Amino acid sequence: MLLFQRNRRNGFALVITLILISFGTIILLASGLQLSRTTGVVSSYQRISSVQNVAGNVVEIASCLFLDNFASFGEDDYEEWGEAVEFTNMLASRSSLESLYWSDFLDFITEDTVGFNMTSPVTSYSDDSGLGEGKYNLSAHVYPIDDVTNRYVVVASAELSGTKRFSIGLISTRRSLQEGLPGLRTVSIDRVLALLRNISKGKGTKNIVGDIVFGDAIVAGTIYLNKSLSNTLEDIIAGVLSASGVVVYDENGNQISDEEKLSEFLGELFTGIEEAPNLLYSQWVQEYLDSLPEAVGATVTLIPNNGGLEFEYEPSPIAIACEGNICFLSDYSDELTISVSGSDEFQAEFTTEGLTITSGASEFSIPSSIASDTTVHIVINGDTTFVSSQEHKISIVDGKYDIRVNGDVTIDTQFVYDVEGLVQAVNNGKGKSLVSNKTAIDAETTIDIILGLLEDQNDSYLRLAAYGGDMSLGYSSATHGDKNLMGDFFVIKNDEGKGGQFLLGDLMTVPNLANPGQGQFAQLFLLGSITTWFFDNPTYITKHGEEIDLLNSLAIVATGDSGSSGNGSSTGNDGELALLGIQTW
Repeated sequence: MLLFQRNRRNGFALVITLILISFGTIILLASGLQLSRTTGVVSSYQRISSVQNVAGNVVEIASCLFLDNFASFGEDDYEEWGEAVEFTNMLASRSSLESLYWSDFLDFITEDTVGFNMTSPVTSYSDDSGLGEGKYNLSAHVYPIDDVTNRYVVVASAELSGTKRFSIGLISTRRSLQEGLPGLRTVSIDRVLALLRNISKGKGTKNIVGDIVFGDAIVAGTIYLNKSLSNTLEDIIAGVLSASGVVVYDENGNQISDEEKLSEFLGELFTGIEEAPNLLYSQWVQEYLDSLPEAVGATVTLIPNNGGLEFEYEPSPIAIACEGNICFLSDYSDELTISVSGSDEFQAEFTTEGLTITSGASEFSIPSSIASDTTVHIVINGDTTFVSSQEHKISIVDGKYDIRVNGDVTIDTQFVYDVEGLVQAVNNGKGKSLVSNKTAIDAETTIDIILGLLEDQNDSYLRLAAYGGDMSLGYSSATHGDKNLMGDFFVIKNDEGKGGQFLLGDLMTVPNLANPGQGQFAQLFLLGSITTWFFDNPTYITKHGEEIDLLNSLAIVATGDSGSSGNGSSTGNDGELALLGIQTW
C-alpha cells in the first residue's frame, strides 16, 4: 500500500514537471516572437526616422544653395519636377488635419508646375554624413508661391531601400528688430474710432467720417470703439488689436455691456494686455533707442551768419564742409550720427535735392545723392518745424533719413515719398489724401495700389522722433484739413516725463473747419506708423451745442518693416530671405 502511494506521487510530479516545461517553452517562444516583432518595428521606425532626418537636411541644404545663388535664378531656369504628383498624392492620402491644411496651401503644385531644380546641387554633397553618406536617393525642387512676392516653398525627398519620405521648407523675408511696426502704438487715444463711411447723403462725396487702420494696433490703455449698423472690429482695424481694455458703443452712443454682442463685434482679432501701460511704453522707447547709432561722428553748430564744425574722430568717416554760414555733407558713415546744435529753434525742409536744416541765415544740407545710398542719422538739439515752400506744402522725401529732435516737432507740411504715383495723388490741388472721399471698401482697393507702388518703386524712408517734446501738426495757410504723412513717427517722453503727445495743433484755424459742412472734411492719412504716449483728438462746440471732433477721419496704413538701420517701412523690401521652417512626413 505504501509502495503504491509512493509510485503515484512520483508519477504526478513527472506530469507537473512536463506541464511546466511545456508552458515555459510556450512563454519563451511567445516572448521571442514578440521581441523579434518589436525589434522589427523599432528597426523600421529607426529607418523611417533616419530617412526623415535626411529629407529635412536636404531642405536646409537646398535652401542655403538657393539663397546663396538667388540672383542667378530666373525664369529661364524653370523646370518641372518629376516627383510632384507623388508628393501631392502623399499629402492627399494622409488623414490628419495638419496634412489637409498643407495640401490646401500647396495645391498649386501639379506635374506641370515649374520651379528651380536643386537636385544636382544637393547631390554634390551626398557623401556628407547628414545626407546619408551616399546611400540615399535625393531630390529637391524650389517653387515660387503664386501671387506672393519673394516667398518660395522647397520640396525635397529622400529614399533608402524602398523607404521614401518628403520634407518641405518655407522661404520668406525675415525682418529686422523693429520689423512689422503696428500702424498705431499708444498708451492713450482720446478718440472713439468708428467705421469709415460717407455721410453726404447724395449731395457729393466730400463728407467722409470715421477711421480705418490697415494693420495692427496696440493701445496700452483703454480703446474706445463705435459699433454702427452691422460693422465689426475688422472694419475699423484690419489687423490685430491689442489693448488693456476696450469699450464699445452702439449707434446711439450707449455702451455695449452684453458679452455675446461684444464677442461678436470683436471676433478673434482682439487680444488683451496685462502689462502695465508705462512698462509697455518703456519697451517701445527702448527698442527705438537701441536702434540708433551709439556714437556721434560730427557736430554742426548753426549760429547766426556762421557755421561751426567739430569732428569726433580723426580721420573722420564723415566729410562736412562749411563756407561761411553754409555747411553741407559730402561723405557719410551710417554707423555714426550727425548732431546739429547752436539754437533753441530750427527749421527743416525736404526737397528732391535733399534735406536742409536752418537757423537764422545759417544752414546745413544733406544731399539726396548721399541719403539715397545709406540712411543718414541726425540729431537736432532744439525745437524743429518742418516746412515747405512748394505748392500745396508738399515735402518730397528723396532718400533715407532717421531724424531725432530733442524737443518739440511741428510738421507744417506733408511728407510724401518720391514716387510719382504717390506725389500725384497728394499734389492734386483738391485737398485730398490718398483715401479721402472713400468708403472703407473703396479705400482698401486704393491701399493695395499704394503698397504696390511702395514695393516696386520706392527707395526712400523717413523716421522722425520728438524726444522729450511733443509732435504737432501745423495747418498754416491751409484751406482744408487734410494732412498726408509717410514714415515712422515716434513721440517720446523723456526721463523727466516731458513730451510724448501727438497733437493736431492749429486745426481749428482751417477755414473749412471753422464753418462745419463747408467743403472737404478733415482727415489725417499716415502711411507708416505712429508710436506715442498720447494721441490728441480736439473737438469744437457747434452752434447747436453739440461737441464734434475736429478731425473727421483718421486713416493709418502700416507698411511693414522698419529696421534698426532706419530704412524699411516705406521701402517694403527691408530684411532678408531666409528659411523660416521645415515640415517632414
